[in-house]
Amino acid sequence: MLSGNLVNNGRIHLASDAKGYSQLKVDGTVSGTGSVVQNMYVSGAGYHALASSMAGGFATTSASTGGLYSYDAGTGAYDFSPSLSAAGTGYFGLLSTGGFVSGAGTFSVSGTPNTSHTHSLGYASTVASGGSGNGWNLVGNPYTCALDWTAVTKSSGVNNAFYIWNPANSTYDYYVNGVTAPTGTYAGSSIASPYIAPLQAFWVQTTSAGQTLTSTMATAGTVSASPSYYKTLADQLILLVREVGDSSKADALWIKDVATATNGFDASEDAWKMGNYGGQPSLSIASVDGLMAVNALPVAAGTTVDVQFSAPLAGRKYAMELQVPQGEFNVLLEDRVTGTFTDLTTSGYSFTDGVFDGPRFALHLASTALGTRNQELRMWSFMSDQGIMLHGAPKGLVVQLLSVDGRVLDRVVASDGVTRLAKPSAQGVYLLRCGDQTLKILVP
Repeated sequence: MLSGNLVNNGRIHLASDAKGYSQLKVDGTVSGTGSVVQNMYVSGAGYHALASSMAGGFATTSASTGGLYSYDAGTGAYDFSPSLSAAGTGYFGLLSTGGFVSGAGTFSVSGTPNTSHTHSLGYASTVASGGSGNGWNLVGNPYTCALDWTAVTKSSGVNNAFYIWNPANSTYDYYVNGVTAPTGTYAGSSIASPYIAPLQAFWVQTTSAGQTLTSTMATAGTVSASPSYYKTLADQLILLVREVGDSSKADALWIKDVATATNGFDASEDAWKMGNYGGQPSLSIASVDGLMAVNALPVAAGTTVDVQFSAPLAGRKYAMELQVPQGEFNVLLEDRVTGTFTDLTTSGYSFTDGVFDGPRFALHLASTALGTRNQELRMWSFMSDQGIMLHGAPKGLVVQLLSVDGRVLDRVVASDGVTRLAKPSAQGVYLLRCGDQTLKILVP
């Protein structure tokens, strides 16, 4: 890292190999008659998301620029004859014979490094207003060092998540505030830190036209090999699914307990679900706004989240489990095909995939930290398509559903696991009484 200006009248080479890459950060200006050559090693057949760190874009490169294409954010279509001299543009390039590069190895870009940049973002409406298909932009890290997403100035209409195509497993990885990656390797995984590698392109989404991303290398660049990143994470849980017998076929979703969030898409907290390929299953949160990989919502008082699962081949067996959550949660999984309930805090759940119209699963959630579950009896209640459900009531005890004025509306004997009571016809707050314990439940 150079803390001042760089006067370069020679040739600076930033090398790369299969083990790593070199970076250059300049806090001041870059001048002189020389050039900087930056290499990046790529491997794995398929399309790679690429960008240039030079002011002249891909004007000087060792690769075949005829194999690059970009995305027109104004029309919502790919451009297969893009300008190659614009800084900050994101491209896709094929690693294959006749592609951007023909095989695993390094490619280079040369010129004068960018030290500041403003991405002017477009907005194409390709689906209903507010949906996950609108406002996508393919942009690139414009610097010769890593870009800190949290230090980039985003105008008010830019959603706070970025997405990177991972050709190794044919899925999108994503970073969004307050989400950590699960243990192990999962398709569609979160990116653990907000740092974007040099020569890397990534997707961002806007909610309207005329939005911008503004940064300088001095304030948003970093060359730390293992940067420390300190922040306060929201309580969160990670739901994982994998194909039985082939753990490489797997996916994950995230739920964050954020009191100020909504059940819909929150631009500062959530991330859309991007499609998986290559035989991978897909696990997502189904909301009124669309399918999400990350959903922040207020869990404390109890909520139900619809979960959509899909896989390329029906009839395969899958296992679903809960990553040890960062926080205290009740998590009950409802399978609408089998009509069964599984407490994911104590065990996993196996199922065979098949055709189902709509989200097959529901996650019934509540936070134990705020006393929403009786700690002695471990009881908590939630609404289901089947009625009012009470989980954890001791078998054999009588459970009563009462109105707030004390009228008994339903009375059953508790069974193993989940006890069902009839849903009242009127909206409002009701009471569930079991032994000497009483819980409140809101019927919407």
